[in-house]
Amino acid sequence: MKRKTCSGRPRKSSPRPSSRSSRSSGRSTSQRAAAPALTPEPLPGREPQPGARPSRTQGVLMNEVVADPIAAELLARIDRLESVQEITKLHNDYVRNLAARRWDAVAEAYTDDAICDIRLHGVHQGRKAIRDMFSEELLPVVHSNDGYILSSPNITVTGETAHAIWTWHRLQADFKTSLGWMRVWGPWSEGRYDAEYRREDGVWKISKLWFRVHAPDHDDDLAAAAAENAIVGAMRAGTP
Repeated sequence: MKRKTCSGRPRKSSPRPSSRSSRSSGRSTSQRAAAPALTPEPLPGREPQPGARPSRTQGVLMNEVVADPIAAELLARIDRLESVQEITKLHNDYVRNLAARRWDAVAEAYTDDAICDIRLHGVHQGRKAIRDMFSEELLPVVHSNDGYILSSPNITVTGETAHAIWTWHRLQADFKTSLGWMRVWGPWSEGRYDAEYRREDGVWKISKLWFRVHAPDHDDDLAAAAAENAIVGAMRAGTP
């Protein structure tokens, strides 16, 4: 039956949607085939090595996106920032292990072909030679429980290599005298690390390390004074 409007003309009723048109073509949403997921590929030249900890920049974007110069520059910046953090942790752990006399952990911070030049101990090359130097030469010399501060890093990362300069402080409290050990609060030493690093299988290691104490007395002055059986410092023998 058709309804009439106020003008007396019959009003057409809108057709009801059929049950077929309101449904999908015979399949529910849960039954539809899911679209294949796009898996990001590793960045060119940054494929993770077996057993290495992958960088967060690996596989973030697909190769087509990395081809964009802005995206490539952003990824390079992220890699440099991550590398600075990893190198900072590496050298901080290195000094902590030195203070705790954990020689295996100290040697593990170096590459297999690393070069180490520390104060008056000479130059040693190779991880085993470096470990032996610490355990055989330093262990009999350093007995006191001192405090160490590593600060003011200046780290430059260039691809798979890096360079850094650090300031090192040693806070001494125990001193050996003819009457035994004596505790004195306040003495300190300041030194400088000049280090090179190399990333191997995604892990940063020390490839070359140079270290000298330069304040309050330089290592060269201490060596010269020891050869002459002299006293270094402001208060010398015969000084009023």
